[in-house]
Amino acid sequence: MLQFNPMNKISLIALDVDGTLLDAQGRLSDENLRAIQDAMRAGIRVSIASGRPRVAIQRWVRALNLNAPDISSGGAQIHDSQTGRDLFLSTLTLSEVKEVVEMGRETNSTIYVHRPDAIIGENTLEELERSRKLNDDIEIEDVQDLVAAVNFNPTKMLLLNRRRYPEMEQRVRSALNGRLQTTPADEFCLEVTRLDVDKGASLARLAAALEIPLNQVMAVGDAGNDVSMFRAAGLAVAMGNGMPAALQAADEIAPPNNESGVAWAIRRFALNGHNSAS
Repeated sequence: MLQFNPMNKISLIALDVDGTLLDAQGRLSDENLRAIQDAMRAGIRVSIASGRPRVAIQRWVRALNLNAPDISSGGAQIHDSQTGRDLFLSTLTLSEVKEVVEMGRETNSTIYVHRPDAIIGENTLEELERSRKLNDDIEIEDVQDLVAAVNFNPTKMLLLNRRRYPEMEQRVRSALNGRLQTTPADEFCLEVTRLDVDKGASLARLAAALEIPLNQVMAVGDAGNDVSMFRAAGLAVAMGNGMPAALQAADEIAPPNNESGVAWAIRRFALNGHNSAS
């Protein structure tokens, strides 16, 4: 993690979506919207950095009219909506998909694969309605055999298990033995990406592309998959509703997402300057 310097200005803000930018009902508050608009008017670049696939964040990219490329699928894709081009795209091989699916089946886990425009899942019956509410901009396809259905290289896989998560995580980590990146997204979900892919690595890629020093980057998030982003950024702000790992890794704690904590962080640290905070 970078050493936090309260004198650094903020030139780039990276915002997680679920549990951070949006409230518990998946809504964007007027306070968050106004603060983001004020930041961009002040010349600060604002990006979304989400575990969702790209298609499932485009509603918010458009609504906010963001002035920086977005990070999706847990860092596997960096997309510039203004040019329609990817700055970065990392995918898993079909053999890796098969291996991870088999490990998910061993613990009766729900298994999802991401591509930029779709989510496909196996064993999703209990989770499907919850997942559709979370990803309300995209249809989630439920299939009986994920290995047979996937004929593309996905950006990310997600294993979800509310009953046997610790066992599932241990099995996957042990079997992969460091060959792929495994990141806890929350207390029940494990993300699987290529070894050099997480939110922090792609935040560093984005900052480099924009020629912004990492000590001028503020990352705001709430979950385990935001910790790598916190380590990369000059200033890490966790939401008050955040997971223990995120709270522990943060430099500062904002109010919860239901209290527009993103707006608080932007006004306190990016617009007013660190040295004016009390």
